[in-house]
Amino acid sequence: MQLSYDDIIDQIAYGHIIIPGLNKKDIQPASIDVHVSKKALIPIKREECVSLNGDPQEYDEINDDNIVIKPREFVLLSTIEKITIDNTLVGFINGKST
Repeated sequence: MQLSYDDIIDQIAYGHIIIPGLNKKDIQPASIDVHVSKKALIPIKREECVSLNGDPQEYDEINDDNIVIKPREFVLLSTIEKITIDNTLVGFINGKST
């Protein structure tokens, strides 16, 4: 079940969702808008397949206001907000562009 606006407000009031500094305008009818930080991690391309039992993947770190994600490129991004959700809820982050 996806939470409605009123449900989100209630869950924040109960302390089940904690987002320090949350602006009420970022609460939408069935979601909360969060903001991408300047930090991005882009995997360093390898010639061989990545082994799940081998060395960990290495990343290039980028700190920039403008991050362009190319087609078929995988990028790890973080949010400006620190989001805490207790174990009674499940959350997911979905990208959008404006």
